[in-house]
Amino acid sequence: MELQFFSEKDIYLYPVIDSLYDNFHARLIERFGHLLGEREVQLCCLLAAGFSTKEISVVTNQSPYTVYQRKSDIRRKLRMEVFRPMQFLFSYLFFV
Repeated sequence: MELQFFSEKDIYLYPVIDSLYDNFHARLIERFGHLLGEREVQLCCLLAAGFSTKEISVVTNQSPYTVYQRKSDIRRKLRMEVFRPMQFLFSYLFFV
């Protein structure tokens, strides 16, 4: 039996993220929804909530390598610097 905590059609994750993190999901979609796929949006929300790469790999049933690759894809799509942590970049994107 495959265990997957979040799926692409999860209806509970985004309202919780918006409630806890100042409408992070809504602002992410508004600003970058045209650039990011559903899995990338999900990953951004989990990173904003403080999940580690390993934790994300467990709850999304993806390998850590896949999570690292998605993070690289997000950085490339959003033209972010590679050497900064994603959480820092999210705060930069939304508060500068």
